[in-house]
Amino acid sequence: MEWVRVRTVRSTVVLLGLALLLPAGIAVLVGLNSQAPLDVSEVVAGLTAGSGFTPLPLPAVLAGVLGVLAVGHDYDHGTIRAVLTAVPRRSVLLTARLATVAGVVAVAAVAGLLLDGVALRLALRTGYSLDGVAPALAGYVLLLVLWAVVGAALALLMRGTTGPIVVLLVVPLLVEPLLGLLLSTERLAVLNPLARFLPFQAGRGMALPVESLVGSDPEALTRVQAVGVFCTFSAVLLALGWALFERRDA
Repeated sequence: MEWVRVRTVRSTVVLLGLALLLPAGIAVLVGLNSQAPLDVSEVVAGLTAGSGFTPLPLPAVLAGVLGVLAVGHDYDHGTIRAVLTAVPRRSVLLTARLATVAGVVAVAAVAGLLLDGVALRLALRTGYSLDGVAPALAGYVLLLVLWAVVGAALALLMRGTTGPIVVLLVVPLLVEPLLGLLLSTERLAVLNPLARFLPFQAGRGMALPVESLVGSDPEALTRVQAVGVFCTFSAVLLALGWALFERRDA
């Protein structure tokens, strides 16, 4: 049922199309504005639409919205009672939805990397080295899958689509940067280390090349720590949403 819905719902097809075409366009721009040979950061930026270098990674947002729609559209359209009547085992239903969305996002992420690689090559007109980029690309695929899980979890918590999408846009773009500034002030010196653990900010480190993880901040999270922070954040949100989905009325 979930696979049929993914293939037939128009919004899903549109989102997947945008997730492939828009990053490819960004890869073209990176190639046109770069000089060969590209360093590791430029290659990663071109292949991942700069996901590790911007507060609001475009491919990740699209993956998050897909996760929101996979769960929240039943609430928006009033079909949740019919779905639960057809599949009364809620954990089975939710497992199928999450597995389908995560699988589709993972495949789309890999396909997007291949398309971005071709676009970058055509725009640059010369080859580029992939040495040292594999960990960042693997982290990028995982980042997109986790954003989809976070979107689905928020939809479970809020039982709709509008609120979760607003949260996905506002928290990484406005809330976390403001919290990061506040937690980095001298008056809150004791709390300064907490700024590193803001979840969306930490998650972006998953899609960065090794030398960009630390940069000018020797106390920045390593890739393993970034994965741990964002995985923990995603798991906590999903556990809360799952528990409420099991207990609430339709």
